[in-house]
Amino acid sequence: FVYPSVYEGFGMPPLEAMACGCPVIVSNKSSLPEVVGKAGILVEPTPTAISSAIIHILENNELAIKLSKKGILQAKKFIWKISAQKIIKEFGRLK
Repeated sequence: FVYPSVYEGFGMPPLEAMACGCPVIVSNKSSLPEVVGKAGILVEPTPTAISSAIIHILENNELAIKLSKKGILQAKKFIWKISAQKIIKEFGRLK
């Protein structure tokens, strides 16, 4: 999954791709590095960098499997129940 967005509020599409076990390549801009973490490949959003990352994954099956597994774990950090618990905890600190 390739998502070269440079203006992104959150990054739901790559998160959904990771949850499905798809290796992701995303732009190293905006919120995408935070959402993807070390579970994907971060690139400058240029044709050369993107195509190099695609080729790298296609030529390295072990890397694709590793990114797939890491992506599933990373996506679990953003499930609604966990996100809601974090928000409630932060609101509790404001009291």
